[in-house]
Amino acid sequence: MGSRVIHLAKLDGSPLGDGTFRLCTSNYRATGTGGYEILRECPVLWRGGVEMPDLTARYIQTHSPMPQLHNVEMRVIW
Repeated sequence: MGSRVIHLAKLDGSPLGDGTFRLCTSNYRATGTGGYEILRECPVLWRGGVEMPDLTARYIQTHSPMPQLHNVEMRVIW
């Protein structure tokens, strides 16, 4: 708890810097379930009835062909 994200950067590797960021999450996580109590306090900017996999598919279809992503690495540490 408190150290789940250890490094966050733009796709080119540069730092995000200071600013305001929006988080897309499921309704399940937004309720604070699973140790994410802080999300319960966050304002909801948009609510929809479409599941995230469908939103992702829609984005890819709209922006197709997708550019090849370089420097993308994700590690899940349990």
